[in-house]
Amino acid sequence: MNAALNLDGVTKSFGSKAALSGLTLSVPEGSVFGFIGRNGAGKTTAMRIAAGLLPAGGGSVSIFGQAVAFGRTHPGLGYLRDVPEFYGYLTPAEYLSLSGRLTGMNQTDAAQSAKKLLGEVGLDADSKRRIGGFSRGMKQRLGLAQALIGSPRLLICDEPTSALDPPGRREMLELLEKLRGRATVVFSTHVLSDVERICDRVGVIESGKLVLEGSLSDIKQRYRAGSALISFASPEEAKRFSLERGLTADGASVRAGVDSPEKGRELLLAAASSGLNIVRFEMQEPTLEDIFLEAAR
Repeated sequence: MNAALNLDGVTKSFGSKAALSGLTLSVPEGSVFGFIGRNGAGKTTAMRIAAGLLPAGGGSVSIFGQAVAFGRTHPGLGYLRDVPEFYGYLTPAEYLSLSGRLTGMNQTDAAQSAKKLLGEVGLDADSKRRIGGFSRGMKQRLGLAQALIGSPRLLICDEPTSALDPPGRREMLELLEKLRGRATVVFSTHVLSDVERICDRVGVIESGKLVLEGSLSDIKQRYRAGSALISFASPEEAKRFSLERGLTADGASVRAGVDSPEKGRELLLAAASSGLNIVRFEMQEPTLEDIFLEAAR
């Protein structure tokens, strides 16, 4: 599979603080890639270097095999920063038309592309309003339209759902998901539920290094160990079973780590043979949060 984006041994420091420490990452073409990390892990630094907006201290970056250099924008790249800024006195139609002209479109094509993109991001009814009166969510959608003005093959979004309310986050994720098959999408975030919702691949960064990367299904298979939840008729029964098995009770439930379905069945049989009243038994796969916390330790 061809790579849309490659970072090879990328380093970056700000004074004595290392932001990236030999980051190596490959994003397959056509994927929706979630770049996960805590605040301060190096996500934004990596995204800005990949977009040519920040010089790397070392290593190399390429987009579709073409080297990325600081200050030079790759023609196949669209970029949405975490807090997009605009000329508030312009309308979104005017702003997108200007953006189209800056990419080399003629006036007619730029206006047509602006109209089409405003429809795609749900701002067609607001095309003649001044951007200065837009909400945060509207500005984020306009920023996405601007990033798509040149029909990029690769779209990089830095924290695109940050500071959005739940409806705004849902709208942004739906817009990004619709790009599947049209462009490779890379977006950085610390909101793990966003990644599980739309991504097919994920990379975890911690202290400037990639600590985990792969498809969501492969990663969950790799970290297969999950847990079993047994709920009893009363807290007293849960406490009795937990003491017998060296586990911890939480109210009327007991949760135990298990590394296979067979171990889960063994636990259920042990509970059943104890003569206690079992209300519920559930095998739970590890969540992306569980995996992230383990990988980032």
